[in-house]
Amino acid sequence: PWGAPTSRQDLSISISHKRHMAVALVARHEHGSLGVDLEDLSPVREGIESRVLRPEEVEGVAALPPDRRWISTLLRFSIKEAIYKALAPRHRRYIDFKEAAVFPGIDGHARVELHLESGPKPAVIEARYTWLRRSVLSTVRTRWLP
Repeated sequence: PWGAPTSRQDLSISISHKRHMAVALVARHEHGSLGVDLEDLSPVREGIESRVLRPEEVEGVAALPPDRRWISTLLRFSIKEAIYKALAPRHRRYIDFKEAAVFPGIDGHARVELHLESGPKPAVIEARYTWLRRSVLSTVRTRWLP
């Protein structure tokens, strides 16, 4: 359902893949809901900013030197894909890119502000990323109130 892998009821599973790599995260639901995304650094996809970034994110990207704007946009896109995967099992609906704002730090963590149109909001959302040789790997964990 919604493109998510199926598993035992007590597990949260998220997968992502590209031509050169596949990744999976698995945890017991008691540890939260998971999302993972893997994105190739190239080719540059011109024009995705307007579809995936909120106004406050556009400001942050525009303030960067031109040679860093694509990487910043791609990183936010990747984290938002992981957010969608972590939220979708509870929401059971399409979650638009504009329903989250992502503010990456230089330490591999990112602050997330949710602007959900409907559905429950997690008590905690944690986002992390790491740069690989040709890709960025993003992970998200949400924790829900009992």
